[in-house]
Amino acid sequence: MAECSVCGEKLRDGERTCAICGSSADEFLPMGTLLRTDPPAEDLPMAPILDDLPMAPFDGDEPPMADVLDDAVPPMADVLDEPTGPVKPEPGTPCLVLYGPNKQPLGYFALTKDATTVGRLDAVRGTFPDIDLDEWFGRAVVRKISRQHAVILRNRATGTFVLRPLAGNTGTQLEADLLEPMRDYPLRPGHRIILGGAIRLKFEVA
Repeated sequence: MAECSVCGEKLRDGERTCAICGSSADEFLPMGTLLRTDPPAEDLPMAPILDDLPMAPFDGDEPPMADVLDDAVPPMADVLDEPTGPVKPEPGTPCLVLYGPNKQPLGYFALTKDATTVGRLDAVRGTFPDIDLDEWFGRAVVRKISRQHAVILRNRATGTFVLRPLAGNTGTQLEADLLEPMRDYPLRPGHRIILGGAIRLKFEVA
């Protein structure tokens, strides 16, 4: 008795065609023969051997190597050891100079507008002074001045300036004099202004 080499169906003696898969007698095997659906390993194509592959042409010169980072460190930017300090406006510009506790200038504020307000910012109440002293001092110091403390007014015709303390300010001095609110006081170069007894400014022409 034989069996079909394709599907393994047992065949009767004399059968020339498999009733299951339709294979012909040429594909029948004796009973007990193992069916194999894949070709034997020796019949599989082998991958090409790399040693036999053609290599890129070599002209005898070694290709350049990448720079070693340790030997070619790019130059570093200059490190600023100290702050550059406040920037003065152009010569001849009227300005207020803000001084710190060490009596050194912290900043220069050019008086380029007809009215320059001085105070501390309060976004909730809509107070946005031109010179916001809240940026320069701690809370304990800056709260000694008013949100709308004073205004510097410029006279375009004469090029002169006056200081007007605003209503409700916490105290404004010009030199040693305590000023009254809502009155105008002429400013001359070198005049010192003290706000709230804590913050010092000076009117100058750069």
